Amino acid sequence: MKEIVIQTQNSNREIVVKAEFAVDEASRMAGLMFRKNLGKNEAMIFLFPEDNLMPFWMHNTYLPLDIVFINRNHEIIYIAENAKPLSDDLIQPPSPYRYTLEVNAGFIAEHKIQVGDRVKF
Repeated sequence: MKEIVIQTQNSNREIVVKAEFAVDEASRMAGLMFRKNLGKNEAMIFLFPEDNLMPFWMHNTYLPLDIVFINRNHEIIYIAENAKPLSDDLIQPPSPYRYTLEVNAGFIAEHKIQVGDRVKF
């Protein structure tokens, strides 16, 4: 795991999480499926080779998650809070993204993270 820093605009704070990196197709497809827990300040970040609009879903994912979509400039462009476990509903931002960060549900609200904040890794 490596540290990721989320820089908030509203409070000028930095929030640090330890993230697992999903960098190839197999790890991106598996994501957090079948996991029973995720530590309080832990996350998974999905790195895609190019911008895309591929939707996410919660199929076989037991944990409620906040899903953060990030553009190639490391700016948060869309946040899906409290994604429902085991749901096949598609979660898709309105514009292309390059990276996606998954954290425990409630993390985004707790830390007041919003669209426009930046993510460093």
